[in-house]
Amino acid sequence: MRKYTRPYVGRHFGKPPARLDEMFRSATEPAAFSHPMYAYVIGPFMTARGARFAAENPYSPCQTVAEFERAAAKAQSCQDGRS
Repeated sequence: MRKYTRPYVGRHFGKPPARLDEMFRSATEPAAFSHPMYAYVIGPFMTARGARFAAENPYSPCQTVAEFERAAAKAQSCQDGRS
């Protein structure tokens, strides 16, 4: 049986590259030994849409995964023309 993966957002160490945060998927909970390239990890997210929104908006006022999920859903509905 294959374990499913959950989306996470990882913040890179050091000086900011072109993109500070990146979305990735992991079947296990990320730890310092399994994902040493990240200073810290946010997640797990319920949807990839929420994780992408968090990665693309690192200075968003959202503080929890649920807030990122709601903001991503609202942003998508605005783009689709729904209110």
